[in-house]
Amino acid sequence: MSTMPCEFTADATAERVILRSRFVGAAVRLREPAIEEALGRIRRQFPGASHYCSAYRWEPGREGADDSGEPRGTAGLPILATLQRANLVHALVVVVRYFGGTKLGRAGLYRAYQDVAQLAVAAAHPAPVVELQQVRITCAYTAFDDVRRWVGALYATTALDVPPFQFDDQVHWCGAMPADAAPAAQALRERWHPLVDWTVEATTLGVWPPPVDGGAPFGETMGRDPRGGA
Repeated sequence: MSTMPCEFTADATAERVILRSRFVGAAVRLREPAIEEALGRIRRQFPGASHYCSAYRWEPGREGADDSGEPRGTAGLPILATLQRANLVHALVVVVRYFGGTKLGRAGLYRAYQDVAQLAVAAAHPAPVVELQQVRITCAYTAFDDVRRWVGALYATTALDVPPFQFDDQVHWCGAMPADAAPAAQALRERWHPLVDWTVEATTLGVWPPPVDGGAPFGETMGRDPRGGA
């Protein structure tokens, strides 16, 4: 079990056929605890199935499971146990079953739902939840090349576009970074002191690199002119 809470970095699906039954596991990142809405999307994506078994975990202790007509404890419970072992939060896994005519028995059902849930979780690439910071940098033009290289290297590991620099009598930048990048940021500041000013404007929790389709960690504030312009 992971000691740190984790989140999916992408929505994902995985599939297995077991004794002619088709099982499709769908891992969903939850941006809010709207479980029924997310389940509805999965039902529309995979219509006509015999069962839509699921488990969600918004945070430790705020979780639930549904057997969706399978024998009690054979479907939702192993899916939830998979989320718990991975210490996932803000996560929903639905395992869709298209019945193929052969009964699996309680033990067989438990293994099938557990195995497919694990495949879906792995496909969604969980990552630890860490502290993220929104920082504002103001620097002299003599320090700009070093600051630009440092920012570029930080964002090179992500799917995010680098928020733009703004230019007047100095150079300004506002963007996100993981808190564990602070030692390297401090070294940059010390090298160019007092020509680089660095302010942490906000903090949040999330994964780094951010999800491919999850947008900027601090939403629409990312990339704005740090001096307050549009």
